[in-house]
Amino acid sequence: MDGLEESCRRLLGPARKQADLLRDVRELVLDDIGKEPPRLGAVAKALKLSPKSLERRLRFRRTSFSRIVDDIRRDLSSQWLRDTDMTLDQVAFLAGYAATAAWLRAFKRWTGTTPKRFRELR
Repeated sequence: MDGLEESCRRLLGPARKQADLLRDVRELVLDDIGKEPPRLGAVAKALKLSPKSLERRLRFRRTSFSRIVDDIRRDLSSQWLRDTDMTLDQVAFLAGYAATAAWLRAFKRWTGTTPKRFRELR
């Protein structure tokens, strides 16, 4: 085993494959979204990692904790707007936003349109 491969193995951890770590982080974020804001420290603790180690492992996989949270919020918001009659305030709250205005800005950034227009086009 060459030095680079050994470094990668140490970085990834002994039994953790790339997909496993990303899946585990997503599951932990999904479990808490809408209940409390997703926190890197809490997810790292649940995975028995330090926050720095989790950040490093995610960076190695070309992503970040905030990117994962953002992607989950986008996907859930889009699904709820398409498949339910929930109000925009309800969707914003369930997606983990304390203020609907912040969610509206994020949704426009994600999709290039407003939630109302998105829902009309479904």
